[in-house]
Amino acid sequence: MVTTSASVSGDRNADSDASFEVERTEGAKKPVDFSSSSDSKRHDVVGLVVVFLAGSCRLRKACGKLGLRALPIDKDPKRAESCVVENYDLTDPQQYSTLVEVLHAEKDFLVHAHCAPSCGTASRARGRKVHGMPSHLQPQPLRSDDHPDGLPALSENGKARVESANASYKATADLLSMLIQWKVSVSIENPSKSLFWKPSWIQKLLEMVPNADAHDTFFGPLHAWRIR
Repeated sequence: MVTTSASVSGDRNADSDASFEVERTEGAKKPVDFSSSSDSKRHDVVGLVVVFLAGSCRLRKACGKLGLRALPIDKDPKRAESCVVENYDLTDPQQYSTLVEVLHAEKDFLVHAHCAPSCGTASRARGRKVHGMPSHLQPQPLRSDDHPDGLPALSENGKARVESANASYKATADLLSMLIQWKVSVSIENPSKSLFWKPSWIQKLLEMVPNADAHDTFFGPLHAWRIR
């Protein structure tokens, strides 16, 4: 079993933050405990959990079993496991604007938002040699601690990948920033040592919640994922 918990809630009372316990394998899911405080985003109707960059959609399934509505969003719904995903490209201005309108319409019912942005361009593993792979095929670093928004003098392909990822990071940070201002708890999932946490847009987001909780969740002895 893998358990994740997270809360980033701006100025909300800590007692009203959402927490999740989700099993990675099939089986009964433990209940979500939302506070009944008056400051909480609980509502008489079914609350809504938004899942940006939903991927396989497992969190959506867990929410359904817990009696919550879920809105999984991804520009590539093909990875979803028997789940309907709303197709939004966060980097497309028109689609982004439409999504914001949807969130505004559901504003009173939002209880939590979660996202797991791609860390492909931000992985520190890109700097490690892959045994047996020809040198010209070895993965090359695209970011560093000194250049978290992208290394200078990248190849054309590398620059395009970083720019695409940066656009996604910025859009995600803007959406979560909006939700935090609405007093909706949010969480972000990424490897704890990933350079994902370093780009300027993510840093500005984290500055909004200096008391954000960070939890390590282990998918095995070598893989720690940080939930903020």
